[in-house]
Amino acid sequence: MTGPMAKYVLEERGHSVTWVRDGADALIELADSTFNLIISDLEMPTIDGWKLLELVRDRGLETPIAIWTGSTREEDEIRAFE
Repeated sequence: MTGPMAKYVLEERGHSVTWVRDGADALIELADSTFNLIISDLEMPTIDGWKLLELVRDRGLETPIAIWTGSTREEDEIRAFE
């Protein structure tokens, strides 16, 4: 399911969703708003999901992050759980 489709499905279930196209836009949104959950792909333009995760934690944000990706690499799965 792509980002816009996931946004639609979540909104249909009553959730408020802010969808961005890449990691840089995510950082801009995170500077201006608070969120209950971040859902991130690992492979994004400008700032990938790993770097976004690092920057979110460096800012002291404790927002839970769910990784949603098409990657099938075992090392990605292991790293995500760390």
